[in-house]
Amino acid sequence: MQPILAPTIYQHSFRAMGCQMHAWVDGDDAEAAADALAQVEALFAAHEQALSRFRPDSELVWVNGRSGQWTEVSVRFWQVLTLALDL
Repeated sequence: MQPILAPTIYQHSFRAMGCQMHAWVDGDDAEAAADALAQVEALFAAHEQALSRFRPDSELVWVNGRSGQWTEVSVRFWQVLTLALDL
């Protein structure tokens, strides 16, 4: 994490979903900014762990492998699935 653009804007870059991600936080508390930016990265990591078709250990790949069987899924997975079905 590094201050950029102005002394109160902090930026963090990380890889997720096959892309380079960038997040910015505006604030005067460096520790709070670092925590917020870590939460952003963790959110992407959690979604990717559940929903990636490219990760053999993802929940999506696991569910696809259980075709035709009753399968318990996470709340995150269920929410995304029901949203997709409503499209």
